[in-house]
Amino acid sequence: MAEKQFAWVNLTFRDAQTGKVYETTDEEVARKEGIYDENYSYEPVLLIPGESGLRKVELFVEENEEGAKATIELLPEEAFGQYDPSKVRVFSAKRLEKEGIKDVKKGDVLRMNGERGTVISVDGGRVRVDFNHPLAGKRLLVDVHIVKKVKNKEDIVKALLIRSFDIPFDAEVEVKMVENEVEINLPSIAYTKKDATARKLRFLSDIMKYTDIKKVVFKEEHVLPRD
Repeated sequence: MAEKQFAWVNLTFRDAQTGKVYETTDEEVARKEGIYDENYSYEPVLLIPGESGLRKVELFVEENEEGAKATIELLPEEAFGQYDPSKVRVFSAKRLEKEGIKDVKKGDVLRMNGERGTVISVDGGRVRVDFNHPLAGKRLLVDVHIVKKVKNKEDIVKALLIRSFDIPFDAEVEVKMVENEVEINLPSIAYTKKDATARKLRFLSDIMKYTDIKKVVFKEEHVLPRD
């Protein structure tokens, strides 16, 4: 299996007409534009060819080296699609509670049946959720910065692990490759995730999808606090 060439990139999405910044992975840009959120982790994102839906961005990354930057214009159909009113759905608060979703308010982001939705109103026990991408229907300017290219199988494993466990982009991850087997020493930050088991399964699914690795061994080391 030929591995796709992944890359770590910083992306900033702007309105093509007004220049307003909607989203960014770059902390410096977020602070400059007055949209910095202390609860958000500003890190480069992993771009996988054919997976992002942003083909123009993917082509730029494929054709250029680390450090390259560009601003790319995207029409709605080249980005997140046209806005679809049918993707706005209404749920009863009781229905959401049965699914473990409680005390929702306008602006909350929910995940239901694998879809990401934003609560746009809560009224009389009825919750309206918009499952359109927040940038659907918008013509965008995307600032792209290629931070790092993932150049071999070992680095692909590290990249997928970092993405699956939301580990900091520059964290040290111990990976040992022997032919088509890999041994991973999970960093301690991975243990802090409440859904660590589900993240492991997602990681294994990605390994099957993107590599020809046949065996994965997780090593865990726990240091117990003692007085």
